[in-house]
Amino acid sequence: MSAAVPRRPGRWRAAHGLARACLLGAALAGSPALAQAAPPGRHEDVAFDVMNVLSQAGLHDLEDERWNAYGQTTYISSWKLPFTAPYTNLNGSTNSLLPGHERSFTWSATLFLGARLWKGGEAYFVPEVIAERPLSSLHGLGGAIQNFELQKGGSETPQVYRARLYLRQTIGLGGEPQKLDSNPMQLGTTVDRRRLVVWAGNFSVLDVMDKNGVTGDPRQSFFNMAFMTHASWDFMADARGYTYGAAVEWYWDDWAVRFAHTLPPKNPNQLPVDFRFWQYFGDQLEIEHDHTLFGLAGAVRLLG
Repeated sequence: MSAAVPRRPGRWRAAHGLARACLLGAALAGSPALAQAAPPGRHEDVAFDVMNVLSQAGLHDLEDERWNAYGQTTYISSWKLPFTAPYTNLNGSTNSLLPGHERSFTWSATLFLGARLWKGGEAYFVPEVIAERPLSSLHGLGGAIQNFELQKGGSETPQVYRARLYLRQTIGLGGEPQKLDSNPMQLGTTVDRRRLVVWAGNFSVLDVMDKNGVTGDPRQSFFNMAFMTHASWDFMADARGYTYGAAVEWYWDDWAVRFAHTLPPKNPNQLPVDFRFWQYFGDQLEIEHDHTLFGLAGAVRLLG
């Protein structure tokens, strides 16, 4: 068992020295784990970051942005005490949790870069670096269950990779104006409450669907994989949680309908993606209705 302390999201944030003690009485098998890369959390207006500094100096308009840049860095450390395990690596197995004292860690750093290309057209590029050490050098679910950042497939040597690169086009359909705040992967702007939004490129399905303010990115809330999304909902993703494809969002006042057509990896939980989109793909559909109940904002979502 492990305990996690939620961290407040920020534009530039660092979580250092966060440790958890865990006593594990049974060996964890090295079975495959499905990566689930959640979108970053919202920023804080009072945070100290480059965008706020530029805005306060009159050099950047957060409400009508042509570009923005955010980032995060997170360090998570955990360890376990020695325990007795008479069946360690029985019958030649190499995937047992070792009974000695061990420490595990992950370190990640991400840049979220956005730019406006034309009216309603935006491009986003997200490079990321990961370094990690799982307990007992385990892989898959056995090595990542206490900290799901471990599922990104890194090593103790930092590895740089492209997490996202996509285009997003917004087409206004009328209705009342709605302000969208400046955030990672969102330019500050004003849009119609009735609109069509089209995505295309390299992104995570969780960037489009299953958004909520409670769970998501393990770097900001619960570390355990079970809290990242509904355990019964599967979707297309490579070993790090990203995919290629297209998505469409239709907003009409309090209603929203989202559909995504995305590609799987060539082999489960591997990085190479199969680009035969007409033969191998996953389709996701989400219907949402926003409401206010007893003065509190909420939403009902049907996801499949």
